[in-house]
Amino acid sequence: MNLLNKISEVMAKIRSIDSDTKKQLGLISIVLFCLFFSYPIVRSTVDATFLDIYGADKSPHVWIYSVLFLSIIVSIYNLLYKVMKVQLLFFFTSIFTVFSMFTCIYLVKNGVDIAAYFLYIIKEAYIVLLFHMALGWLNTALSFDMAKVLYGPIGAVNSISGIIGGYMTSALTYEMDTNQIMMVGVSSLIIAAFAFLKLSDVGSIKVEVEDEKKESPFASVAKVKKYLFWLGLIVMLTQFCISMANFKFFVLLEQFVSNKLEKTRYLGNIYSTINVISLTIQILVLPIAFRIFKNRSIHLFIPVFYMLVSVFGFFAGGSFLLPVATAFVVFKGFDYSVFSAAKELLYFPLSSKQKYGAKYIIDMVVYRFGKGLISFLLGLALVKANINFLLIFFLIIWFLALFPLFKEMKTLTTHNMEKL
Repeated sequence: MNLLNKISEVMAKIRSIDSDTKKQLGLISIVLFCLFFSYPIVRSTVDATFLDIYGADKSPHVWIYSVLFLSIIVSIYNLLYKVMKVQLLFFFTSIFTVFSMFTCIYLVKNGVDIAAYFLYIIKEAYIVLLFHMALGWLNTALSFDMAKVLYGPIGAVNSISGIIGGYMTSALTYEMDTNQIMMVGVSSLIIAAFAFLKLSDVGSIKVEVEDEKKESPFASVAKVKKYLFWLGLIVMLTQFCISMANFKFFVLLEQFVSNKLEKTRYLGNIYSTINVISLTIQILVLPIAFRIFKNRSIHLFIPVFYMLVSVFGFFAGGSFLLPVATAFVVFKGFDYSVFSAAKELLYFPLSSKQKYGAKYIIDMVVYRFGKGLISFLLGLALVKANINFLLIFFLIIWFLALFPLFKEMKTLTTHNMEKL
């Protein structure tokens, strides 16, 4: 009955939205649907193309280039926000992405192998840039109360669009080649571009950011450096573990699936399954788990669960594709759902300024540094030869690092309560 009452409340709030706002929310929903529909198609086809041309051993190299390019382009976009409306920036970014990827597809098809590197880098960059612009507009347009009501359904729609995109990738492999399927995924960005262009100017994102940036991100977290260190270490270790699982999966995919079209089909199913797991956990597990268990217990559970999955997937079944693929899917599915939600709760003991600084440092600096560092390490022969043992080692460090993290969190929370 309590659940039915909550659903009724949500529906009543949605019905209370005026018609113009509903139109705007409809447009941003189309934008997000197109983005999350396109990504599994583009990701599957680009990954398959890169593996077919260069092999799994070169994947850490392109990961490093992607991190470096994204770091540079994000810095440039932070400047562009000050002189350009976000609607126009989104539109031109989408159209340029389509043009660039179509050009690279043509070059790859005509034997210019280096274009596969550019395809991969563009694939990694466009989803980050476009999604954060869409999310920034949404955060500016919605009140806090309305965001609490709508973010759940919006997140579910995003997961469903990702599932559809992944399964469509697999289905299209029976009718088209990999390059044609990639063009289908990329083309949906044109719809997103024109839908975003029609959005009203609800308030410039740059104004909101400038207000927050009166104090630099690093200065704002000066009093919580220890807490931020352990939080950053946890996030970095998650990138280490997931990247190692990804690399192991790519190596076996290359060995067991030789045809590029079959790789595309396999990857389409993999990325759809990841979205299915993430959506299922978000809807059925997280609302109950966060009521029953403390956030500390959930965080301690994740690396332990990953260790169990690693033993069965990478040690017992490490010579076969299916166990490794299953382990990779579980890692990514839990990262998108359980870890993502549990991580956000770790920012709550911080003040609003500290939250902004912490999220900037963790999400923009530590996250990319961690991904770049593990990509570099995976290029070393010693790391490749001992990847299973290193994965367990990093999971143990992850588990142990949670104890000082929550000790600092307890100290921080007690200090904040004493100030009230």
